[in-house]
Amino acid sequence: KVTFTLYFFGEQRYEAYNEFNDYIRNGVHRYWDTARNRYFHFVVDDEIKISSEQWYGYMPYLEVKYSVKNLNGKTFEV
Repeated sequence: KVTFTLYFFGEQRYEAYNEFNDYIRNGVHRYWDTARNRYFHFVVDDEIKISSEQWYGYMPYLEVKYSVKNLNGKTFEV
C-alpha cells in the first residue's frame, strides 16, 4: 500500500476536497515519480477521511491521507 497526504487550503477547501474525491474514487490513475523516473497505476482502496483540520497562519486547511493500491505490485520505468 501507498499513502498520499494532500492538503486543501482556503475558504473552498471542502468543495475542493469533495471534487477531488469524486475524481480519485473513479477509475485507475497513474502516479509519476519524477525523482526516480518511475510510475505505477493505482486505485483508491480505502475509506477517505479527513485526518485533521488546522490553520496555517490565517488560512484554514484540511489534511487528508489517501491509501492507494498499486495494481501491478511494482513500478515501471518512464
